[in-house]
Amino acid sequence: MGNRIYPVALLFLILEFIMKKYIVFILLLFATLSVHSQIHSVTNLNISNDRGATLSWNYGFGVSHLATDGVDKELGEFDLPPAPPEGLYVYFEYIYNRFGMDEIISTNMDIKALPEEEHFYIKHKLNIKWGFSKEVYIKWNNLAFSEHVDSVFIKDALNGQFIKADMKQKDSLLLRNNAFTVFYIHVYYSKNAASIIEDDENISDYEVFPNPVVDILSFGKKDFNDLIVYSIDGRVMTRFTGNQLMSVNNLPQGLYFYLIDGIHYGKFIKQ
Repeated sequence: MGNRIYPVALLFLILEFIMKKYIVFILLLFATLSVHSQIHSVTNLNISNDRGATLSWNYGFGVSHLATDGVDKELGEFDLPPAPPEGLYVYFEYIYNRFGMDEIISTNMDIKALPEEEHFYIKHKLNIKWGFSKEVYIKWNNLAFSEHVDSVFIKDALNGQFIKADMKQKDSLLLRNNAFTVFYIHVYYSKNAASIIEDDENISDYEVFPNPVVDILSFGKKDFNDLIVYSIDGRVMTRFTGNQLMSVNNLPQGLYFYLIDGIHYGKFIKQ
């Protein structure tokens, strides 16, 4: 018979070769998915003020495959005690649904659960109670960002109209205006470390008119709980609650920015 291979045997050899190739491919695929699904990217912050106060808690933000929607003590998150009557107090804030009810959580760190999407954007809300501080100093290691962080910015609540820092280009931020108490850290991620383009978030969907305005400014048919008007140098000019109409008679002529419920922002001109 010699070394002759029968058709059936040849078929089995071909099938065995194909199966080996598929097994290698599947193993590589699972290995890639496993790496992508196990991302732990956390950035630490050091926060101090001009009065020599250095907050002792570990502050930070990021994402992790180990994180949940609640407070993850094993990752270093914990509920902060109430704010003291005076002194610097800083906390991350987010809403957590506990037992079917929304609860506002104040923590030292905000580590989000890892989304399923390949490219994703996460926003962290950082609150600062200045106390008697005239300056607040925030520092981070801009060389320690994970390769999965494409870009990261810290901005004021007006989407960076007055305060904005590229955290990958800088390693610190000095704040000198205590009118700003809410900041957002915008992080753009990619599981395969590809580039992501920054998007503008929370541009006001309120219909503001007339603009320019002389006396009465309308915000359409949408109600709001809190509205703050800022001058172009960041000073709080006036504040309104629960009204669709706002009188601007007492404002000098010029350009102003507004912030609605800490989320929506825009600008108008007073003539």
